[in-house]
Amino acid sequence: MARSIKGIESDIANVKRQIQEKQKLQAIAQFGGSDQLLALFKETREFYQKAVNSLDPANPALNLVYSNNKVCMNLVDGWIKGMAGAEEAINALKKQFLDLNKELGDAMDAQTERDKRAM
Repeated sequence: MARSIKGIESDIANVKRQIQEKQKLQAIAQFGGSDQLLALFKETREFYQKAVNSLDPANPALNLVYSNNKVCMNLVDGWIKGMAGAEEAINALKKQFLDLNKELGDAMDAQTERDKRAM
């Protein structure tokens, strides 16, 4: 079954947001000193990984502390990966954007055809 126009438009908006995010990370990666920022992110990630590994399983607050550390690690991982592979990700997202726009056009054409038959 074909997806709804609203669903496709929502996916397009999400892909646009991701492209903009990756473009910002790519711009940051091209600044002087970006290697130091990347090193800082890697050190921060290691800190949170050690914090997760050192958690006491008997601690009643384990789930909350673990979740907080994992959220921080995921954010830092996203920045690291975004800075390192932004160009490839942007190209893939642009292809996805074009595919979604084609799908949207097809869905709109199908909707127009259904409307014509309904009259």
